[in-house]
Parts: sequence; C-alpha cells; structure tokens
Amino acid sequence: RCSAEVMREQVALATRIILVSYLGKMTFAGRAMMIRSLAIVCMSCCLLNGLMAHELEHFMPAEGWKVEPATTEGLIQWPIAATYDHDGSLLVLECHWDRKKLEEQLGTRPHRLIRLSDTDRDGVLDQRIEVARDLSFPEGICVVGDQFLVSAPPQILSLRDQDKDGYYETQEPWLNAGTLTYCGNDLHGPVMGPDGYIYWTKGAFAEQSPPLRSPSPIHDKSTAAHLYRRKPSGGPWERLMTGGMDNPVDVTWAPSGDPFFCSTFMHHPSGGKRD
Repeated sequence: RCSAEVMREQVALATRIILVSYLGKMTFAGRAMMIRSLAIVCMSCCLLNGLMAHELEHFMPAEGWKVEPATTEGLIQWPIAATYDHDGSLLVLECHWDRKKLEEQLGTRPHRLIRLSDTDRDGVLDQRIEVARDLSFPEGICVVGDQFLVSAPPQILSLRDQDKDGYYETQEPWLNAGTLTYCGNDLHGPVMGPDGYIYWTKGAFAEQSPPLRSPSPIHDKSTAAHLYRRKPSGGPWERLMTGGMDNPVDVTWAPSGDPFFCSTFMHHPSGGKRD
C-alpha cells in the first residue's frame, strides 16, 4: 500500500526497534521492562503490516523468537510509541506523516492516540479506536491511574476521559518544560518508576528553568542533558543526573531499583562517534 521509499523506512525503523527491545530484555530484568519491551515489539510488528512473506524472511530474530504482523492489514500507520492499558489493549501514538517543522505542528496538531484491541481473541489486534486527537508531535506515553501522560514537547500532557465515553477529550499540561528545539529532544518519556515517580529525560541544548526540589523549590537554569523525576500529583522536579552525554532517551530499572538510561551519543557529534 506504500511507496518503495516509505516501505524501506518502515523496515529500517522496525529493525532498530526490534534490536533495542531484544537487547533491553537481555540486559535488564523486571516486570516493567518486560511490559514496555512487549509493547515495543507489538509496535514493531505494526510497522511490518503489509509486508510480503518473503520480505519477513529477511528478519533474523534470536532462537525461539519469530516476527509476524500483530495487527490486521491497514489498522495502524506510523506508530511512534506504545504501551498497554489496564484492560490489556495496546495504546499507540500514531504519527500523521507531516514534514512541517515541530514549531508549526504545535499549531496544526495532526497526531493521534489509537487503542488497538483483539476482539475475537485470536492473538491478532483487529479493532482500531481513536481515543485522542489534536496532539503535537508525541514521543512517549505512560498510563497513570485514569489518565494518560503523553510527552509532546514542550509539554507532557495529561489526557482524561471526563464523561467516560472512551474518548479522552481533556488535554491539560502536566508539565511544561518551556523549550522546543528543531529535533524535539527536549522531552523523552514519561515512564513510571518502581518508586511511584514519573521519570523523563531532557536532551538538546535549550535552556530550561525547572522548579527544583532542593530543600525548598528553586529555579535552576541549565542547558545540559538531565534525568528528572516528579510525583504523579505534580510539584517540584528532582534532578537525578546532569550532563556527561547528550540526548538521553529511555530509562528502565534493575530488580534492585537502580535506574539505567541510554543516550544517543557521549562524544561531540562528529566523526561518526554517536548514535
């Protein structure tokens, strides 16, 4: 259904996501990582939707694993991030193919949140329901009680279904980072930690002035990369890591509760020493 160029982009992205999810499970144990990795694998399988059988054969999963489409044909396009809801359905942030600058997308807000379900219990997601629209470029999603937290730089949004009709019509800022750079690295996450805090990361080099929990709330300007956390109810931010690399993207935890994060590069971005 897609052009050859678009299909090549899908295959390349799916390959990267599958590799990351596989290495993640081999490196860090724990229920949270398993759930998030499974969501990523399902998202990868969504990208494979429409590939011919002989094209699937080009993937080389580890022994005991296989790659197959997780949805019926045409159910989802351009998934960015995914997670499971409390009822077991898969929530997918779906990108509307848009080459406009991110600043312009703050005005157009073309992206959506989709719920995918397996209605006949045959192991294939076959139902698509749009549960939120009018999102600026989304980069992550976390289910917290009856709300969805969606990172859409410069904000993390709280999405709620006030009238319980299945559509999350209320969007309110849960956090405002105040910056949006050209590549959107200002916010990655959010992720629920085992300690009950919401974690997220800051990349790029834009200056942010968050209200930090010191012993008392203060504003501390910084252009560095950071790992932050905050209570789901809001309040001051806690800065757990500063600098040493750029663009931290994801965070997970060892069974001991120690956090680990990954970044796209630790060297100045030159000479291929990144990503």
